[in-house]
Amino acid sequence: MNMNIPLKVMVTRSGKVDSMRRITLLNPSFEVVSEMVKKWVAGEFELGYKDDEGDIIIMDTDVEWEECLRLWRDVTSQGFKAPLRLEVRKTNNQNPFSQTEKVVDKVREVAERFFDTAIRRSQAVTFYNQSCDYSLDSKPEEAFVALEKSLELGYVSFRHISADADLDPIRGLPQFEVLMKRFFKREFEEASKRATEPTPEESAILSLRTKYALEVSSLESMGLVVDENVLNLLQKHDGFCEKVIEEVFASS
Repeated sequence: MNMNIPLKVMVTRSGKVDSMRRITLLNPSFEVVSEMVKKWVAGEFELGYKDDEGDIIIMDTDVEWEECLRLWRDVTSQGFKAPLRLEVRKTNNQNPFSQTEKVVDKVREVAERFFDTAIRRSQAVTFYNQSCDYSLDSKPEEAFVALEKSLELGYVSFRHISADADLDPIRGLPQFEVLMKRFFKREFEEASKRATEPTPEESAILSLRTKYALEVSSLESMGLVVDENVLNLLQKHDGFCEKVIEEVFASS
């Protein structure tokens, strides 16, 4: 049977009424009422009614809604003309302790991560020191096993590894380069590049040898060692080999 249901909807927060609405709907379902309330209330809410014992009953299903309607019909059938009173409670979707629990969980997570990191670093240093000992004892295989474990545990000082004399006995072995490329690819490649680049002095000597290539060849064919001093003399005399030879023999 079709029936208009007059509703009185009270929106509350923390026990205080925020707003109140009246509306009449034809045979409304629980879903229809819930969707209507969503348009009025921002965020989470609970939809309930006061039963015949004065308790607020929260509704989540059509069955509970039908029970609410039954109680209202019982009252109105006795001649009391009153709207169906519904209470909408705004919530923040959290119990009073949930935020505190989240903070505690976060602190616990950070603490566990901190101690885990500290333990890993300590283990990394221990394995690194073992690697140095094995290297000095001429045990390269054991040294590389320990060094790899150290790097896997987070030993990150490429600068220290590069300068540590304890690792010199194994530094020239292929396994060392493999580990460095695996864990410090960018740093290792940059260091290798710097090691192969000529110094400014070497670049200057190479430039002079290229500029005076014919003169250098001629002097070397005469048994003269063309070192930096000879190259400087070539530059001074603009390639005149005779002048260079004169000064070389004059200073000897």
